[in-house]
Amino acid sequence: MDTRTIDLQDLRERYRAWAVDGIPYVYRGLPGALIRRMQQRVAAALTRQFEAHGSDLTPMQYTVLAGVYIHAPAIEQGALADNISYDRATIGGVVDRLEKKELVQRQPSPVDRRVRLLTISDAGVELLERLEPAVLLAQDEILDPLTERQRDQLTQLLRRIVL
Repeated sequence: MDTRTIDLQDLRERYRAWAVDGIPYVYRGLPGALIRRMQQRVAAALTRQFEAHGSDLTPMQYTVLAGVYIHAPAIEQGALADNISYDRATIGGVVDRLEKKELVQRQPSPVDRRVRLLTISDAGVELLERLEPAVLLAQDEILDPLTERQRDQLTQLLRRIVL
């Protein structure tokens, strides 16, 4: 629990200034609401680009697949969930779908049979390589309104908050 002393009136005044087109700050002006809307735009852009590149992969599936690839030769399913900030229940269903598409394999750990190890298949690697242009185009699409300097600033600020 946050133990800082908070002046709610001061916070209300500060955030009221972030109202957009008369729409109250609680709906459109708060950073968290804007970040959520941005995430929706990112997901939509990725989905469009993936489809344009002949793939039905979802952004969530892409994140899991890329996470398995980055941690090759294998990563524990729970560790991957922690690493990409997904809950363990959600990642199980995503891995199920990737496994059905033969993009990843899931095997019990030789050390602890309760633990599942994920590895990426050759088809998974090929798909990631094929989708790299789609990911780059989606990023360019969502950042289109920004100058190169603003893109760099936004990326630095997001890294500071998230990482």
